[in-house]
Amino acid sequence: MGARPRRREGKSGGPGVWGRIGVAHRRYARANGDALAGSLTYALLVGTAPAVLLVGSLAGRAGADGSGVRRAVEGLAAGLLPAAAAPVAGRLPVVTPHWRPLLLVALGWAVVRMTRALRTGVRAMCGQNAGSGNPVRDAAQDVVGAASLCLAGALIAVVVTACGPALTVPALWALFSAILRLAPRRAPGRPRAAAVAGPALAAALTCRLLALAAGPYLAATAELHGDLYRRAGPLIGLVVWGSLCARVLLRAASWAGTTNQSEGERS
Repeated sequence: MGARPRRREGKSGGPGVWGRIGVAHRRYARANGDALAGSLTYALLVGTAPAVLLVGSLAGRAGADGSGVRRAVEGLAAGLLPAAAAPVAGRLPVVTPHWRPLLLVALGWAVVRMTRALRTGVRAMCGQNAGSGNPVRDAAQDVVGAASLCLAGALIAVVVTACGPALTVPALWALFSAILRLAPRRAPGRPRAAAVAGPALAAALTCRLLALAAGPYLAATAELHGDLYRRAGPLIGLVVWGSLCARVLLRAASWAGTTNQSEGERS
């Protein structure tokens, strides 16, 4: 019998880049990554309405269309969203002030749900259970995670608004690195700090490329979507784009979660 061909390995003795991508893909498939990404996309969609209405209420209080709130929203949209969606984001609906407390409650609930969907997906990609078995502890962790996610999102918004689209990729890289490191439980399968930088950067670059590619798509299909869905055309395109970005992030989590594991743990 002839000798078995040796598997191509990296300098550290483990599988090379393509080998790690293959391992991550198998983990993604076994953990139902597409379904988890769909859950995260749904959570993002649910949270969009109260967020937009609340910002619109603040913009209406600030005054004219050229207010600081609207300029900040337009700058943020230009930096993070596909180009065809940025003008839509600038046309915020004005909501009466008495709706703000209810909008705050709805937005808080949506952010907690989004946090739960995000940590469930990331933990599944790392081979971990979604929860600890203690629902009270898990709920408290979701609230803390939601607050941290809001703070991180606010910092990203400030950086992108102040410095423009040039810092979009570094800002997303920092955000994705934090998610990939902090979302998993402190248990076997949690990626080391050094293991998240590469997957997080790949995810940030891919999401930015998706945003650039989605611009021409949304612009070319705006009339068709307008006929089919009336004013919901840009929203449908953003849902597709958000779903792709969710899948990219969960694949990065799978990659990070399998980087430092032995061959027996990967199988």
